[in-house]
Amino acid sequence: DIKPIPVVGIAVMNQGDWLKRLVYSIDLPVVRIVIIYNKVPLGPDSSDVDQAVNELQSTFGTEHIHVLTSNTNLGVGPSWNLLFRQYPAEYWLIANSDAAFLPGSLKLLLEPYEVGNEQVIFGTGFRTYILTYILTERTIAKVGYFDQNIYPAYVEDCDFYLRLQMAGVSLIHLNVPHLLGDDEDLFNPKDRKSGSLVSDRQRGPQKNYRFAERNSLTHANNFKHLNYKWGLPDNNTSCDDIISRKKFNTPYNDSFLGLHEWRFHD
Repeated sequence: DIKPIPVVGIAVMNQGDWLKRLVYSIDLPVVRIVIIYNKVPLGPDSSDVDQAVNELQSTFGTEHIHVLTSNTNLGVGPSWNLLFRQYPAEYWLIANSDAAFLPGSLKLLLEPYEVGNEQVIFGTGFRTYILTYILTERTIAKVGYFDQNIYPAYVEDCDFYLRLQMAGVSLIHLNVPHLLGDDEDLFNPKDRKSGSLVSDRQRGPQKNYRFAERNSLTHANNFKHLNYKWGLPDNNTSCDDIISRKKFNTPYNDSFLGLHEWRFHD
């Protein structure tokens, strides 16, 4: 028998319909679903997320659907770090709000889980675009939290994956059936573009046309930080190179820093 999943974590900023689809796609018992709601008070209309949260809490109860509202865009890494600190658990199931599970997928994802292991099970994606994964408490204790210099999103998983490898954590890669974005079924993908915490990206008339500009800037800044942190050329923009060709064995080549430590980079 599969024990209930202790905590499912979902970070969201927009697309309330995708959030509902994800939660309703969970077909195994869960103790608690935690939604980290990056709500920007002066940002775009997020009433669809408000409505989704209200519906989910009404359907499943506030004891099962917890909401952490930040009143700002925390970014991806800080959102997950908040989850880990506020909701200690044997393991967490992390899922992008724009993904959804197909029947039986969660069972496949949980099959390799071993109690007490330093272990990460990737349900979808590899290294740089991870939609769903299981992360154990022992893993966080060994490699630490996400590096909050990487903001608001993208390439935080490059840094985390590298530290997982360097720490010798057991990494299991699966490709469980899933939906993404506006997909209606597994065989007819519609819009493989995801929801994002990079900006207030929306679909249709609410679409933020500055997304590309913002993404280009933050993506470049995040890579500059990672290159500095791991000893690669400043112009590197490859996660694979950071993971396979890093020159430093400790962050910033500082022998006093462990893999689980990071510091703000001016």
